[in-house]
Amino acid sequence: MMMTPNGRFQTNTRLCLSISDFHPDLWNPAWSVATILTGLLSFMVETTVTLGSIETPVEVKKQLAIASWSHNLRDRIFTQLFPHLCDEITQKKEEYEKKMAERAARQASLRSTLASSHHSNLVVEHGYCNGVFGNAVLFASLAGFVYIVHYMVTNMV
Repeated sequence: MMMTPNGRFQTNTRLCLSISDFHPDLWNPAWSVATILTGLLSFMVETTVTLGSIETPVEVKKQLAIASWSHNLRDRIFTQLFPHLCDEITQKKEEYEKKMAERAARQASLRSTLASSHHSNLVVEHGYCNGVFGNAVLFASLAGFVYIVHYMVTNMV
């Protein structure tokens, strides 16, 4: 039975695996804890459908793996059985949260930079240069140029 959500097996449900009580005829008393854990690991990484298994995308499994840190730290039995792992998990969780906070700060800074850059572009594109005032200045400049050309042409003859 899996107690922690993992994206591969249902929680609190009996599992049909060659190492579980679903297959007593396959049980081998010579199996060690290492052999059993290796067998369980092989079931965790493959996608074979079995009783108690579920299918989820890899991204969901990654999210559940990260969420399992907090889940296991809240589990009284887990913390009693594996106090040394709790210290490692706490440290890993703190490092991950710090990394995510730094990433969020970088993304916010980038968004702010892009927004101000976009705002500057909007002022140039939609501000005075392209507004009514800009058109009036352009028209006045063109009229002045035409007047100067006309003056020079008429006075040169």
